[in-house]
Amino acid sequence: MAATALAVSALLLPLVGIFAPLGLAPLGAVAALACLPLVIRERSWGNLPAAVLWLPLLLAVWAAVSALWAIDPREALAGAAKQALSTIGGLILVAAALDLDQKDRRRLAWYLMAGSLAGAALLTAEYLTDRGISSLIAKAKHRPLVGIKSPLNRGATILILCTATCMAQFRHSKPRWPLVVSAIALLAMFSSDSLSTRLAALTGLAAGAIVMAWPRRGIHLVIAAVAALWIVAPIGAANMPSPHYTFQHWTWLPLSSHHRTTIWGFTGSHIAEKPIIGWGMEASRQLPGADDEVQLWRTFDNGQPRLGITESMLPLHPHNGILQIWLELGVFGALLAGAFLVRVLAGIDRLDSADRTGRAIACGIYCAALTIGTTSYGIWQSWWQAGLWFIAAFTLSGLKQRDIP
Repeated sequence: MAATALAVSALLLPLVGIFAPLGLAPLGAVAALACLPLVIRERSWGNLPAAVLWLPLLLAVWAAVSALWAIDPREALAGAAKQALSTIGGLILVAAALDLDQKDRRRLAWYLMAGSLAGAALLTAEYLTDRGISSLIAKAKHRPLVGIKSPLNRGATILILCTATCMAQFRHSKPRWPLVVSAIALLAMFSSDSLSTRLAALTGLAAGAIVMAWPRRGIHLVIAAVAALWIVAPIGAANMPSPHYTFQHWTWLPLSSHHRTTIWGFTGSHIAEKPIIGWGMEASRQLPGADDEVQLWRTFDNGQPRLGITESMLPLHPHNGILQIWLELGVFGALLAGAFLVRVLAGIDRLDSADRTGRAIACGIYCAALTIGTTSYGIWQSWWQAGLWFIAAFTLSGLKQRDIP
């Protein structure tokens, strides 16, 4: 049952991520429940390093403790419970994936390949036809297509990670099927209007190339960069120039990206107010001043106004996982989360040194996911966490795979 659940999830992951991303959370829950008997019977949690097992659970416990000083204690406890369930479900998926036999790993790999190929083709059609698929869906639902960006953009972030995971699964096989999927996926990514997806693709490719060139030192460099990022991010956000200055002078930033700088500056200033214990779990939703708006103008050199926009200070969450953890859970939460991410990288460093390609792909997936997590979405969103746990499980399954005929 566990093998079938994981294989079906691999097939559905790219497609659900594109057309119904919120469905990833129930998909993860169903898959975890199906895998639970295997994990209990085989005691599969023994496949996981102790730090990888306990650090995310301790983070959920600390999130629950933060209800004592949170703005809304009930919301904090609910968020902590949801985070605990997401973590337990994710750990079950990873542990079960590591217990699959060779036959089941091959089936999972081919299902993931099929889903990724279908998803890549559909997204390519979406972007090259100027939201053609979204328009058809909107017409079928008798709803207008609003906005200027594709509503399928969240699926693009999942697809780029699925495509890289296919590379891990099929890295020793011939013909090179993942190259076909990757080519179509990259065409979709760089035809899209999702800046975070394109940035993730570039970051993942760069990290993979560095580790491919310097297998040991490359991963150590990434570990150092991630550790530094957890320290530098809140300091940089707290010292962000005012929105008025950045809007006037940082003309190279797209408007949506500029709004991110406004959000991060606001978040950084509030991190500085409570850096030790934070504002409490899910405090981003109720932070004082979060609903305030700022009117910004960009002027010509002659002083005449030419462009004006209005930005909210913090809509729902900081759109940066590192800053959100610092904001809500303070330095203790940041230490737990940062230690977990560093330990994951250390696990990649301990992979077979002869498998240079596998190490490079794993590091590329890690850096791509981190890039998306620090530019988009709320860190506690269940659909996003479910997607990340699936990617982790399928990647680790592929790294134990020697060949897929």
